Amino acid sequence: MSQPTQVYTKAQTINPQPTRRTQGNGGQELYGFSLKTGKPTVQREETNTGPVSQNRNEEYTEEQLQKAWRKAVAMVKNAPFAKGVLQRITPTKSPDHNIQLVVQSNTIKMQVVRVLGPVLEVLHDELKNDKVGIAIEVDVKLQELLPQTPNERWAFVSKDNPWLQQMAQDLQLRPR
Repeated sequence: MSQPTQVYTKAQTINPQPTRRTQGNGGQELYGFSLKTGKPTVQREETNTGPVSQNRNEEYTEEQLQKAWRKAVAMVKNAPFAKGVLQRITPTKSPDHNIQLVVQSNTIKMQVVRVLGPVLEVLHDELKNDKVGIAIEVDVKLQELLPQTPNERWAFVSKDNPWLQQMAQDLQLRPR
């Protein structure tokens, strides 16, 4: 049974940024301090470097989408699991500019959602279309197809591999 999908179209911050420490009753942000006075030595202004909405809406081809998708997935560096999931996806162009992803569990969905910000930014820039979005659907039926127990895994791996079966017999190996 599928759950309702949410379409991700803009970069989102999943984990909020840590708050800065303040000193004294004035609430001044502490960046450095003097050992002599204990007061801040440098005051800096924060700048908002969030994405700017440009409302680009250029048409793109299926080939351009595939190329942009490969480039976007290659940009994912710190999440190898999510990168592997995204590499297995073949996006298709739809009239509403949404790329449909089907994953096996909510855990996988959360891993993918964490890296969607940079992926969407690259897709928007490469395709020159800010309406491109990604819809993630959780389908538990896919999970049932995969082997779950060690015996199921062994049967799955060894069913088409006679050399593996022979090696297991020679070494007297059994699944745990």
